[in-house]
Amino acid sequence: MLRTPTSRRAGPLFVAVLAACVVVLDQLSKALVIGLLPAGQGWPDKPVFGLLSLVHVQNTGVAFGLFQGNSDVLIVLSAIVVTVLVAYQHRLAGRALVIRMAIGLQIGGAIGNVVDRVRLGHVTDFFKVGIWPVFNVADSCIVVGVLLLAFELWRDERFRATAIDEESGPDARADPPLEAET
Repeated sequence: MLRTPTSRRAGPLFVAVLAACVVVLDQLSKALVIGLLPAGQGWPDKPVFGLLSLVHVQNTGVAFGLFQGNSDVLIVLSAIVVTVLVAYQHRLAGRALVIRMAIGLQIGGAIGNVVDRVRLGHVTDFFKVGIWPVFNVADSCIVVGVLLLAFELWRDERFRATAIDEESGPDARADPPLEAET
């Protein structure tokens, strides 16, 4: 696991700065889309490489069009998720940079979408890739953050299992010998 020589304050500061950068990038990209592309419109007319385009969508639900019209509930759920992530990252105390990065991306993405829900009553989505549902910068950061966190936790678990195997010896995982029947 990649360790960082951070102090107790530097880790949470890194997460906060990364989350703030995500929120700013997300809100700037959404402002550009709102200013340049009317809702429901797409650009270019033919997707680049047959896959990529921008489509201005006003999403009152979550991914895949689920829970449409439930912005209030989604704001509360997002606040709970952000609170849990903040509490979790405070427990890391100088641990893995990748885990802090994952948490910062998720917090920034969640806050970026909450800002839209509070300010506009919906989330502005605009990236269209093939048959995938339309998404935005915040959504991308959340997904990348979840994948990074899952990968790093999986890698850490494998590291621990290997360390236990090495400590126990080569026969630690072998099945015990069967007793002969008499």
